[in-house]
Amino acid sequence: MLTAKSQKDATDLLTGNVPTTWQTKWEGPENPTMWIRLVTKKAVALLSWTQRMQSKTLLAQPVNLSDLFHPETFLNALRQKSARALKIAIDELKLVSTFEQGKIGNGLAIQLEGLWLQGSAFDGKRLSDIKESNSSSELVNLPPCFVAWTGRSDADIYPANQIAETPVYHTLDREKLLCTLMVPNNGEASIRTISGAAIFLQGSD
Repeated sequence: MLTAKSQKDATDLLTGNVPTTWQTKWEGPENPTMWIRLVTKKAVALLSWTQRMQSKTLLAQPVNLSDLFHPETFLNALRQKSARALKIAIDELKLVSTFEQGKIGNGLAIQLEGLWLQGSAFDGKRLSDIKESNSSSELVNLPPCFVAWTGRSDADIYPANQIAETPVYHTLDREKLLCTLMVPNNGEASIRTISGAAIFLQGSD
């Protein structure tokens, strides 16, 4: 039978809006068709995550954080796991990143795939200046990035003058910040800030 809730949901859909009850489950796109498409895509992807968890191979392969409804929960869980393994308080950890395998030596590094870059060029290992023929709005599909939580007192992977503080957003609208990575960089870090360099979990959806 028709209820006030189902009537409200139907009215929202007919007017091209995502029902409020849906948004409480997951804050996705404003278009209901896109919302449903992404929920379905994530649900299918999470079946693979479940299989890998059951076989205890989840972190042995690259992971795509855009598969998750709440990737911040995954990063926090990794942070807690790292704190226990390193026997360090959670607030004494820092997030490090590199595109070079073997640079992180504590054994807790994971690979993130499916990342996209905007506002900077990429030379294969580091951020670099955009060439005149390219646009700062162009998206660059990055190779797998190695990240790990390490102790704040641990030596940095790169000197301070060779990194750029780069925000990581859920989507291209830059509304929801996930974290900030210290990304290896060629040139002046201030140029990356001016050009709006940022990384995204979803660059094509």
